[in-house]
Amino acid sequence: TSMATPHVAGAAALVWSLRPGSTVADVRAALLGNVDVKSSLSGRVATGGRLNVERALSGSPASAPAPAPAPAPAPVPAPVPAPAPERTTPEPSTQPPAPAAQTTHRPRAFRARRGRVVRRRRSIKRLFRDDRRRLELTPRRARGRYVAEGIASFRLGRAERGELRRVGLAYDGGASRRGSTVRLRLYDWRQRRWRTLASLRNVRRDRTVRREVTRRASRYVSSRGLVRISIRSVSERPVRTRTDLLRISTR
Repeated sequence: TSMATPHVAGAAALVWSLRPGSTVADVRAALLGNVDVKSSLSGRVATGGRLNVERALSGSPASAPAPAPAPAPAPVPAPVPAPAPERTTPEPSTQPPAPAAQTTHRPRAFRARRGRVVRRRRSIKRLFRDDRRRLELTPRRARGRYVAEGIASFRLGRAERGELRRVGLAYDGGASRRGSTVRLRLYDWRQRRWRTLASLRNVRRDRTVRREVTRRASRYVSSRGLVRISIRSVSERPVRTRTDLLRISTR
């Protein structure tokens, strides 16, 4: 089979490394003469057994190379060099590459684009660590409606954004009363516009939102590795917007 070939080739290479003077026939005899006989393999393979590398390396008399003859006192003609033993190259592995590890990021900065922050801790990383600490925004009246918007900024490393395949968003939060709509948006650096990932209507209790962007994820990361998430709420009455947790994950 496809996996038996590299195993046998590797075993032959080990025998040759232990006994460099062996010929092809010697190595073949060492492998075929030191198998584990299995009744289930009788009649199905040439030896009726399974490869045993340890026994092949220990070597039986039949598989060990013949000792070099002692030099005769009389001069003899120079020996003809034996042909180099054939080497088999193991087949390349056909197993798919392991998936890249997932990395979670916390916001490095948070600012109010519309409205005002009324509850904010000194450290943004500590702010979003658990649900007991939250950030709240009060809205600003604009065109007959109340709008509040906060923008969180994340920064990715150079190696991470070079092999970016997916951007995930995790959000926990809500609003202080019904009748408001909370939108989670991701900034598209290529087209210079915001794209909505989730829209929560009539939010009253805290919601948990998980979204992923798998198509052209690199467009949401700037040349300096910045990722921006917008939390925007619109309502007919003054409503406070709560954010308990906000994280992004990349792969």
